[in-house]
Amino acid sequence: QGLKPHGGRSDHCGTDSRDSGAVITSIFTAFGSHAIVVIASWCESAAKVKLDVDWPALGLNPASVRITQPAIENMQPARPGTIGIQDELTVAAGSGVILDVRVIH
Repeated sequence: QGLKPHGGRSDHCGTDSRDSGAVITSIFTAFGSHAIVVIASWCESAAKVKLDVDWPALGLNPASVRITQPAIENMQPARPGTIGIQDELTVAAGSGVILDVRVIH
């Protein structure tokens, strides 16, 4: 579970948490129901990433989920619409995003 660096300056922005210039994720899940994905960047420039999720470990079927970036007061604006599983996300330098992954019925 985590991220794949994509494009940009990935040679200066890795995914190893021991690196002070890394993009890392934390995932909090209610198995089979929903998950919260927290993406944090310590990179010096914006990082372009794609989600690399172990769906069975979360008990989720990627064809049955909706991913959104909700508004969180004093933290992040909402991103309009849904985020596709293969979408590239841009995380601002020294920032992060929180994503909501929910099963749709």
